[in-house]
Amino acid sequence: MDKLSNEEIRAILRNIYEKRSSEGLWVFIKDHFGLEIPRKKICPDHDSPFDFVCAVFFQEYANIIAVANRNGGKTMNFAALDAVNSYMWDDCETATIGAIEMQAKRCYRYFARWIRVVPILVETVIASLQSMTSFKNGSIVEILIGTLAGVNAPHPQKVFVDEIELMGWNVLQEVFSMAASKGDIDAATILTSSRKFANGPMERLLEESIKRNIKVFRWCIMETVAKHDPDICRKSIFHEDCQGRCLEVEGYYPHKDAVAAKGRLDDDTWDSQWRSKKASTKGLVYPGFDPLVHIQITTPDLHAPLYLAEDFGFAEGHANVVGFFQVTPSGKKIMLDEIWIEGKIDDEIIDMVEEKLLELGFVDQKFADPEKREEYQYQFNAKVEAWYCPPEEPSKIKIRNDRGYRILTQNDPTIRKIVVGLPPIRKDLKDRMIVFDPKCIMTTWEMGKYSNKKRADGTFLNEPDKKLDNGPDMLRYFYINKYPPDLAGHFTPDRMESMDDRPITGGIRDMDF
Repeated sequence: MDKLSNEEIRAILRNIYEKRSSEGLWVFIKDHFGLEIPRKKICPDHDSPFDFVCAVFFQEYANIIAVANRNGGKTMNFAALDAVNSYMWDDCETATIGAIEMQAKRCYRYFARWIRVVPILVETVIASLQSMTSFKNGSIVEILIGTLAGVNAPHPQKVFVDEIELMGWNVLQEVFSMAASKGDIDAATILTSSRKFANGPMERLLEESIKRNIKVFRWCIMETVAKHDPDICRKSIFHEDCQGRCLEVEGYYPHKDAVAAKGRLDDDTWDSQWRSKKASTKGLVYPGFDPLVHIQITTPDLHAPLYLAEDFGFAEGHANVVGFFQVTPSGKKIMLDEIWIEGKIDDEIIDMVEEKLLELGFVDQKFADPEKREEYQYQFNAKVEAWYCPPEEPSKIKIRNDRGYRILTQNDPTIRKIVVGLPPIRKDLKDRMIVFDPKCIMTTWEMGKYSNKKRADGTFLNEPDKKLDNGPDMLRYFYINKYPPDLAGHFTPDRMESMDDRPITGGIRDMDF
C-alpha cells in the first residue's frame, strides 16, 4: 500500500473530528504517537483520561477542569492535544502554561519529542524552541510560565494550564481572559492539577464550577494503574484501593510503583494527590493557611531591611532551606523567595544566597563577577540585616559569619520549643499579616501539609510531626528570632530601639567566632 500523504492523513483526522468518533481519535493517537490513553473509568464518580481528551479535541466545552492524580498523564495529554490540534487545524494558536518553570519545561519535553520523531509532525514543523513552535499550516504552540508577565499578552484559541494549585489566584484571573475564538476554532481554557491544598485554587474553582460554567473531569490512580496480578495486589497496601479490580483497570502506571508511593506517603497526601479526594485540614499545624489569601505576587522593597532565615539540611528529604523576608511598616511579613536545596555544602549555599540577592535586585549586577566576589563582599553583607539560624551547628554558623554575614540565633531553650513558636504564625495567618510569593513553592506546599502527630486511635496531638517541616521550621526560626515571645520577662522588639539593643539575657545573641 502506498504511503498516505500528510494531507490525506489530515483529512482522516478531520473526518474523525466531524463524526465525533472517539474510537477513531484513540486509534489515531495510538498509531501516530504510541500513546494508549486510558479510556475506562473505575471509580463510580470519575471519568477516564480519554474522556477528557475527547472533550477538548471535539470542542465540547469552553472551560474545563481536570482533577487528576500524580503521574496521571495530565502534562502528556496536554502535549498530545497541542500536537494534534496544531496538525489538524490551520492557524491554530495554543498556549500551554506551566504554573512553574519546571512544569513548563516538562510539557515542552513531551511536545518536542513528538515533533521530532512522529513522522506526520516532523514534516510540518518549521521551527521549534521552548518559547514557540511554528507549523507550515500557520499553527503555533507557545510554552509559557505562569506569571503575570507570561500570561498577559497572548490571545490564542486554546489555553492549557498545568498544576493550577501552584499558581497565584491573580495570575489565574489573567489566564481566564486569554482564550479567543477565531474562525472554526473555538476558544477553550483547560485547567488541570492534582489536589494539594484544602483551600487552594483547585478547590475554589471546583466549588464555583457550576456558576463559572466549567466542566469538571476527575480521575485517580485507579484509572491510570496498569493491570496487575490479583494475588500480589491482595498482599499489598494498594489492595484497599484496588478492592479486587486488578484485571479491570487498563492504565499504564506500574502496580509496584503505586504500592511504593502509597507506602511512602501519609494517608491524607495519598487520598488528595493520588485518589483525587479533597485535601483534609484535619490535624494540620496551620489549618488557617489559605493559598488564595496567603500566596501573592510580591515586589521587593530595595530600600527596606532584608532578613534571611535558614533551616540546615543536606540529605535527601532533609533539604537546606533559606527564606528571604521583609516586613512592611504595618508589620506584615513578606516571604519574597526561597532556596530549597539538597546535597550542597555551606559555601555553595552561601553562593546561592548571593546569586539570589543579585536576582532580587538587592545587589547591583555590576557586583556580580564571581572572580571579584571577595572584593565586593561588603555589597552583599550590607544588604542582609540579619541571618537567623538554629544554634545547634556552630560550625555552619561560623562559615556564614566568616563570609561577613551577621548571624543571629535564638538560644533560649524555652523559646526554641516548637509549640512556643507556632501561635504567632497562626495569628498572623488568621490576621492576614503574612504573605508568600508564588516563588516560595516548597515552603507553601509544606505549609499546607505540615501535620501534627497522630495517636494510635486516630486523634492528633498538639505536637508537629517531623515530616514536611523544612519550610515551616525555617519560618519558625524567623519568628522566634525577630519576634521572640515575651516569656518570663524576655524583651520584645517593641521595647528596643534597634536589633543591636537586644540583650543576650533576652535569648538573642550574635554568634562571634
